[in-house]
Formats: sequence, structure tokens, C-alpha cells
Amino acid sequence: VDDPAAAAMWAAEFPEGEQRRELVDYSLYRWAKKDPEGARTWVEAVEDSDVQVGASHALVRAWADTDPAAATQWVMDHRNDLEGDLPLMNASRQWADQDPVATAAWIANLDDPLTQGRVMDNITRVIANRGGEALDEWIGEIQDPALRARANQVIEQVAVTPSLLTGSGQ
Repeated sequence: VDDPAAAAMWAAEFPEGEQRRELVDYSLYRWAKKDPEGARTWVEAVEDSDVQVGASHALVRAWADTDPAAATQWVMDHRNDLEGDLPLMNASRQWADQDPVATAAWIANLDDPLTQGRVMDNITRVIANRGGEALDEWIGEIQDPALRARANQVIEQVAVTPSLLTGSGQ
């Protein structure tokens, strides 16, 4: 795609359905890789909620590759417009990979305990899968005693039930 912005706008005009979702996702992801600000502005202005939700997910995936903190904050600012927690989980997990100190502090300051817990659990499960130094570093960055205890519970669950990591049920 030579001009992903034009491709996203063109795809958004397709009739609602799987083909439109796939084309918008493909082109918006590439647009956001080249120009996250332009893609973000377009996503925020789209009036079709189906297009906006799909485009938002693609935007966050691409943006989180280069600036996960900004992508995470954008998701938090637009949570009511998005379906599900997948964008938040993906962006915050990428942020934790790049900057565990800042991510742990951000989680500690979330004012919604439900969101705080889900994000903490998600990031901890992913890092627990890696084990070793990454896990030690993550736990060491969690300053809040209650959040550290929660993370340790997740680690214990993962150790007892490896399928929590893989989803395989084995």
C-alpha cells in the first residue's frame, strides 16, 4: 500500500462487513506506523462507530510499537469508544516491556481498581511466562505492597496452572 491513509479512507466507504474491517485494519495499521498523529486524528473524526472501533484497535497496535505510553494514555482517554480491553492490555504490556518502572507507577495510580487489577494481572502473566530476570525486574518495580502481593498471587497461579499462560488447558 503506497498511501495507507488513502487506503483506509477508501476502505471505510465499503459496506459494513468482514472485508471492510480487514481492509481498514490493514491500511490503518500501516498508516499509524508512518504517521500516528494523522491516523489518530482521522480515527477520532470517523463517524461510523464500526469503522472507528476497528481503526482504533489497529491504531493502538501500531502506535504501541513506538510509543506505548502515549498509546496507553490514548486508550484510557477513549475507553468508552472502544470495545473490550484488548487495546489497553496490548498497549500497557508493550509499555511494561519498554519501561517497567513507569508502567508500574502508572498502574499504581489508576483510580479504577477493576482496571488496575486486570492490567496488573495481564502484564504479570505475560512477564511470568518469560521468567528469570524480566520477572524479577517487574516485581521489583511494583512499589505498592497490595499490587505486589496481587502480582505474586498471579505468579503462583501461573506456576500451579501453566495453561493460564498458554490458554491450552493442559
